[in-house]
Amino acid sequence: MKIKLITLIIVQTFFLSALSAQITQVDADGIVSKRLSRETQPYTVYAKEDVQEKMLITTSAKGKQLELDYACWVYYIQYADGGQGRYLIVKESTGNLLELDAESGAEPENLAEWKVVAIESFAEYTLTGTSCQWENLDYDDKLIVVDSKEELENYISCKEGNYPEFDFSKHTLLLASGQTGDGIVKFSERILQLPENEYRLEIDILLNDAYNSPPWVSALIVNKLNKESNVELTVTKKGGGTLQGTKWKLVGLIDVETGSLKEFAPKYNNNCYWFTFENDSLARGRSTGNRIGLMLRPSCFITLETLAGEGTDDGFVFTDAFPLIYSFELGNNYLKLYGKNRHPRLYPDYFYLKFKKIGG
Repeated sequence: MKIKLITLIIVQTFFLSALSAQITQVDADGIVSKRLSRETQPYTVYAKEDVQEKMLITTSAKGKQLELDYACWVYYIQYADGGQGRYLIVKESTGNLLELDAESGAEPENLAEWKVVAIESFAEYTLTGTSCQWENLDYDDKLIVVDSKEELENYISCKEGNYPEFDFSKHTLLLASGQTGDGIVKFSERILQLPENEYRLEIDILLNDAYNSPPWVSALIVNKLNKESNVELTVTKKGGGTLQGTKWKLVGLIDVETGSLKEFAPKYNNNCYWFTFENDSLARGRSTGNRIGLMLRPSCFITLETLAGEGTDDGFVFTDAFPLIYSFELGNNYLKLYGKNRHPRLYPDYFYLKFKKIGG
């Protein structure tokens, strides 16, 4: 039995800003990936290589068919439990999405000829709720493929008890880490299969520019990869701002309890008490007589890079505070370096050095 399908739209996801623009396969992949982010069981995604101008789709073991009478990108979702599959069909002209369930036994006969475009069969590996933490990670948007318990132990330390275990004979751990100069609003991952034995882990991070966040870690358990497999990592950051190239000038030292401000001499000299960020973590600048370096992540510290002495007494008060700094707070146009006092005559019990953005 054949049913002609011309305009039926079961699920509508979104339209492009310009409706005249046709949906590419990359666009269609994104639409399908967004829909499948709600799935909870492992699956594999198959796709037709080219846009289909007209296609018959079998949806039941008894031969029930639908005829698509418009150009579209066609995907078939095969679930790991071997049960009912699903077609996802993206209309080329609009991006509208049609979903069709396919009974067991009604999968495409030539499925082996379809392209595998994504494997979402992964589970999150977390240390939450344990006394363990990650260690020896670069936090530089890098990926480590972990294939054994012995390898995993190089990146985990525990105060007590053991870390969560899983079967490495059946699974591989993809361990990615990085950092941002902004707060993380949303974090999402997906795994794409490219040509044979080639995979890509894609991480999308939505940022804001009002808060800072600690380094991020993505640990995903996937089906066992063979030794010939190669996994690449792409990290896409959207929103937020960037520190690179921005210049900052000291406002002063502020008592956390009272809010009182100490300004530093020389107050109006633009050659003192400043730094410029070389990337989203590292900055370099000057005190009154030395070059200084500031690192925000993975740990916050500020240090002297030269030892030439200072030009004023306040210059020494400024640099003597460096060893007391332990954390920071980053806003749109300000940066606070928090310190805990160990010199009662010089500093309040708790204080921060406040800088304002003056360029970049």
